[in-house]
Amino acid sequence: MSEKSSPNKSVIEEFMKVAFLAKPLLPSKIYARDAILQMKNGGSNNWKQMEWIGFWFEYFVESEMKPSLGNTSGPTYGNTTFDLQIDHVWDLKAHPSHLKYLLLNDQEAVNLCINERGGVGFIVIDGFVEYDDVNQTFKKWHDDLKGELSNYVKARIARKAPTRRRKISFEPNSIIGIWLHSIDDLIK
Repeated sequence: MSEKSSPNKSVIEEFMKVAFLAKPLLPSKIYARDAILQMKNGGSNNWKQMEWIGFWFEYFVESEMKPSLGNTSGPTYGNTTFDLQIDHVWDLKAHPSHLKYLLLNDQEAVNLCINERGGVGFIVIDGFVEYDDVNQTFKKWHDDLKGELSNYVKARIARKAPTRRRKISFEPNSIIGIWLHSIDDLIK
């Protein structure tokens, strides 16, 4: 957690509680096929998402940790529901270590949450990814499992945009906490 944001002690304690609970439960390596089937069989609506790692982390916390934390999902602002609320609101993210930027969430929802709740936190698993082979073996498997093309994919094809290379595994390396008292914390 950044000292610059100076979160109060309870925010740090809450993050540490989640991180210490997650660390021994997280697999050392998460394979896309297993994670997607786990989400699908567990009733998650996000098993079709190509960016499966972040959705798997949300599913993992929901199924493996929320009962121990005694918490609920966070508040909803527009189309954005924050993933976790204990005493403070948190959103869960996954980040490939080699990428320079971390995408957080809808700026308007983050701003509204900060204004209403006094802040918002992000709990991020950072790790190493492995990508699909040149034949797109994993992509083909996932497309077959999904069945019909989604409207999103149809629109991408219509505008002749290339498909992104899929991640086939994720090795968690660290758990990072970010606390924002203000949207300005992101800009500095």
